[in-house]
Amino acid sequence: MTALFRKKIIRQRKTIGQILKKCRLDKGITLDKAEEETQIRIKHLEALEADNYDDFAAEVYGVGFLKKYATYLGLDNQKILDHYKKEREIIENIKKNKFFNKHGKKSPFSNRDVKNYENKFLLNLNPQIMISIVVGFFVVCLLGYIGFQVKSFAAAPELDINNPTNEIVVSLDHIVVEGKTDVDASLSINSQPVPIETNGSFKQEIKLSAGLNVIEITAKNKVDKETKKSIQVLAKY
Repeated sequence: MTALFRKKIIRQRKTIGQILKKCRLDKGITLDKAEEETQIRIKHLEALEADNYDDFAAEVYGVGFLKKYATYLGLDNQKILDHYKKEREIIENIKKNKFFNKHGKKSPFSNRDVKNYENKFLLNLNPQIMISIVVGFFVVCLLGYIGFQVKSFAAAPELDINNPTNEIVVSLDHIVVEGKTDVDASLSINSQPVPIETNGSFKQEIKLSAGLNVIEITAKNKVDKETKKSIQVLAKY
């Protein structure tokens, strides 16, 4: 007796990146043209089409670029965002499960095994070993302190920017730049000197032009060692 089998075709669902890329290619649009018309940099368009959302500074930027690009390509924004949320949930679940083995345990050693090992180690310590450990600890601390002082003098100053984040889109003609640097450093934004507070913090309002603005922040110490950071802000007003 011959068994009859029904052939079933399994279709693999396309990712958001594959949908975006196919739509762009079907419309005959190059990445250069898409960059010019959307004001989204090519590296971000490539990241969207490759489903590399970790390339963005924060999820909100990735989502913002995704909505803008989908609209530009004539796709349904809501469907794309729903698809995105489902993909992110799957990725987060995979990442979460990597921290556990197949038995759901974080470590092959129990707390009791670790405690027994700690007790054996402490029993084997004698006064000479304890003194050596203490002396060694202080020597390491002293050398570390000296190294830190030398490095602080010779190294470029620290420069942390708290606001704005890089590659942000705003609807204003100005933005406030805030951050912190070394107290003895001199600071400039777009080649203009900016005062620094006694704790090293600074805050300065910057005028923006419509379109892409590049804000250059430079901190320089007394031996002319400098640290530079660049922030891109897209002003739409």
